[in-house]
Amino acid sequence: ENAQDRPIIFSSFQPDAALLIKKLQERYPVYFLTNGGTQIYADVRRNSLEEAKKVALEGGLDGIVSEVKGIFRNPSAAREIKESNLSLLTYGKLK
Repeated sequence: ENAQDRPIIFSSFQPDAALLIKKLQERYPVYFLTNGGTQIYADVRRNSLEEAKKVALEGGLDGIVSEVKGIFRNPSAAREIKESNLSLLTYGKLK
């Protein structure tokens, strides 16, 4: 009710947080944020677009938000994400 007509999405770099947000509410879309493999983390779900796609599909998330350099490093992932009926958003600088 407080959002009124403003578009809202939830997103998190922590896969478990994104999954929990999705589980707790169905009103707003939830996206998994990823660096797309440009940095490496102990949680392997954060280390590639392929893993991000798995998290999103298995958790019923609405899509993925990737650092743009991760998309350029793996352009076929964008097609695969789209074919999986997930939304794909990007952030970051091209240079």
